[in-house]
Amino acid sequence: RRGGSTACRYRTDRGLTAFAERMDHWMTEQLDVQQMAQRLLAADNILILCHKNPDGDTVGCGSALYYALKALDKNAAVLCSDVIPSRYAFTNPRLFKGEFEPQTVVAVDVAGIQLFGENNGVPQYTRHIDFCIDHHAGNSGYADFTLLDGQAAAAAELLYEVIMAMKVPMTA
Repeated sequence: RRGGSTACRYRTDRGLTAFAERMDHWMTEQLDVQQMAQRLLAADNILILCHKNPDGDTVGCGSALYYALKALDKNAAVLCSDVIPSRYAFTNPRLFKGEFEPQTVVAVDVAGIQLFGENNGVPQYTRHIDFCIDHHAGNSGYADFTLLDGQAAAAAELLYEVIMAMKVPMTA
């Protein structure tokens, strides 16, 4: 899964340089819920990335993680390449406007780097992803650390467990 046909595709389509640059992204370390919670608790200045053409899972996860981190007095914001559809406006995420220098980058519900998109300044933050919380069995392993459950119906299932492990109180 690390490399395999994906490595061959990068090698032939983008050349050997791009192949070498991407090799480190395929060496993700799998974390469990508790480990992900501990690492997020230790982080600050956290940028949460959603996938392009955002759906309810990525937007909901981005917003929920933002509010959980905010409850812990962490500096965080959400960034998406595309405009968040109005039907998800109720989630009211704090959108990143460059007001801090991200120290930690977390992707939610993003199976591969090609899904981040090219707009809104997103590419400058996708060069190095610290954490990924995802439910797609085909996740490409681009982040340093990944919480992945291919049996989960949504990334939100995993994020809920992480937030509970962080001992963040649920609000209405």
